[in-house]
Amino acid sequence: MAKDVWHDLTGDPRLGGDAVSARFELPEKLDTAAVPDLIAALRAHQGSNLVLDAGGLTQIGGLAVQTMIVAANDWQDGGHILTLEGVSDDVRSQLQLLGTSPEVLTEGDIR
Repeated sequence: MAKDVWHDLTGDPRLGGDAVSARFELPEKLDTAAVPDLIAALRAHQGSNLVLDAGGLTQIGGLAVQTMIVAANDWQDGGHILTLEGVSDDVRSQLQLLGTSPEVLTEGDIR
């Protein structure tokens, strides 16, 4: 299971320099079996800024991508920021094969 910790983002220019955010470490594999835990973590942090730490992520599937895009839209609609950090080149390649990018996963707006 992924680790969930608080992360101080005070001074982050994207957040107006005055924000504290939650940080959620994504699991190694974000396949269909991992999506329910991802949804639970996203719901637990809805209404606050959230950093998704992809430093340990090695595999991502289509359902996880869809879940993250929906979350990005929800975060934007709520006036909060969802960021994705530590994306490896391998995961970037997987996202490209799925027709997306790390930026789309956190910026949303594919409606």
